[in-house]
Amino acid sequence: MIFNLAIQKMKLVKISAPIDYLDKFIRECCLDGTFQPESAVDFLPKKGFSTLSDENPYTPLIQMIQEITKEFSVEIKYERVAELFDDTADADYLKHFYEKIHANYEQREELQKKLENNKTLVENYEHFAEMDINLKDIFDCEFAKFRFGYLPRESYEKLQMNVYKDNPFITFIKGKEVKDGYWGAYVVPASKKEEIDNIFTKLSFEKAFVPSYNGNAEQAINEIVEHNKQIEAQIDALTKELQDYIEGESAHFSLLVNRIYALNKAFELRSYAAIKKEDNTFFYVGWITAQEQENFEKKAAAFKGLNADFEEPTASMVEKVPIQLKNPRLFRPFSYFVEMFGLPSYNELDPTPLFAITYALMFGLMFADLGQGLVIIIVGFLMHKFKKMPLGQILMRCGVFSCIFGAIFGSVFGIEDMLDGFYQKIGLTFLPIKVFENTTSILILAISVGIVLMLLVMLINTICCFRLRRFADAIFSANGIAGLMAYIAMVYLATNFMANDALKQKLAVVPSSVPVAMLIIGLVLLFVHEYVLEKSEDKNYKVQIGGYILSNFIELFESILSFFSNTVSYLRLGAFVLVHAGMMMVVTTLAGEKFGVSYVIVMILGNALVIALEALLTGIQSLRLEFYEMFSRYYAGQGKPFEPVNINEIEN
Repeated sequence: MIFNLAIQKMKLVKISAPIDYLDKFIRECCLDGTFQPESAVDFLPKKGFSTLSDENPYTPLIQMIQEITKEFSVEIKYERVAELFDDTADADYLKHFYEKIHANYEQREELQKKLENNKTLVENYEHFAEMDINLKDIFDCEFAKFRFGYLPRESYEKLQMNVYKDNPFITFIKGKEVKDGYWGAYVVPASKKEEIDNIFTKLSFEKAFVPSYNGNAEQAINEIVEHNKQIEAQIDALTKELQDYIEGESAHFSLLVNRIYALNKAFELRSYAAIKKEDNTFFYVGWITAQEQENFEKKAAAFKGLNADFEEPTASMVEKVPIQLKNPRLFRPFSYFVEMFGLPSYNELDPTPLFAITYALMFGLMFADLGQGLVIIIVGFLMHKFKKMPLGQILMRCGVFSCIFGAIFGSVFGIEDMLDGFYQKIGLTFLPIKVFENTTSILILAISVGIVLMLLVMLINTICCFRLRRFADAIFSANGIAGLMAYIAMVYLATNFMANDALKQKLAVVPSSVPVAMLIIGLVLLFVHEYVLEKSEDKNYKVQIGGYILSNFIELFESILSFFSNTVSYLRLGAFVLVHAGMMMVVTTLAGEKFGVSYVIVMILGNALVIALEALLTGIQSLRLEFYEMFSRYYAGQGKPFEPVNINEIEN
């Protein structure tokens, strides 16, 4: 089928060779982004084979690199690794690189601590700058000690009221005044030290660290500030020294890091090998795309004694085969949504082309405006160009369909009559289609689109089931021939019931007995689906009549209900056409008289709001219809991605 052309054909590669070739084979054949390894023991007999569990020699180097990059914020430039080789000097270089940076870092940390301590000292000295006393002199006093600190205003006022007038040693020398108290000092006679200290502790006195200095506090501050300038200069010099060193070693360091990461990955791939110790042989298994087989064979031919077998995936392997999609450029962006739901299995069709067409079609129908469609295209282009967002290319394609349907409905930025004159001049008098004059027709169109898509996906599912030799599902399932017959009959009978006389005459070409017979046959086939399916898988299957009739009657009812609910869901296509027209009618009404300043402002803001809001809602609703109404009938999405190892895409 055309939908399967996008799923790349895969080959299972089985390698056997002397164990001495293992590392070289991995490095030369398995790291270029074309080979996905699998655990070899899963493809071999359980006995006689073992796996490797050697200690990874690159782990300490990786840990050292991570310390350097995280602890010291050293950036790595990830570049292509031209050649893989082991170098015993790598560890010595990394150790020297680490020690050099670490030593610089420690020196700066030590200087930074001194700087912070000095700043704290300056803050403390500033509290006593107004006290013009020689600090060394008072600290050298033998019979008295000075206590510097902060005294709350309330406590200071107690002292002023002579609360402690009986004790002549309770004296506070006031220094700098602040909002809630005073910085200053009190004198403690050696003989009264404990008593005086206890009193000031009760007064909530907070001691401050003020070291001795041969001069007053102001002079101490000036000296510390000068010292801080020297420290800051040293820090700047060390910082520049480190930057120059890292810049000079950047190329060598990055090259080494990239190579070590690649060697580490190559060593980790050893765990996929199976070892047969008896004959000193290793076995290796993995997947490549069929188009890479010739290139892989050339690489493998360089190893004497290496055997490489290339096998087509068998039916039992289908769930294990990795998937790589390669859709045409027009459809490729929509793989983003398909992969969001799940990749197709190897024997399943790729729904991307059908998804791309139907999604863009439904989006354009619900968001029908020529001017706004152009805006969507521009926004999508900018998203793709500058942000590389996959959604950007999707919006560009959806915007084209918005423009098409906008032209059909004659809507340009919500102005419904702008294209009337153009269509009259070119003779297309049936255009544009006025939304509010054709409400019923638009809703009928929406239901018709839903019916066509329902029939299409059921037909696709039927063909796929036949192709996979799942005959019971192809004939008897709700999404197979039985479902098609029942659904077509139901659509015919419902249409005939609601049609006008003219349409009924056209439908009378088909005798009413035909759709009735189709409906009965379809329902009967649906009813026996489970029995036929179980019987085809197990010839000894026996059915319990009572339970079978009850459960299958319920399932039959659910199938009929799903036909109805899935079809009605497509009414949202028409509903959003009406919603869009209604929202823009509100905007144009609020804008008032054309071509005034207020008109332009309201139209710009209104269109911006509608584009942002409705583009989001329309995108979500289209995605819902794809996932729930369509995918549920023909697509499982249980595949796993093809993830070949590429050492040039390793970032840690």
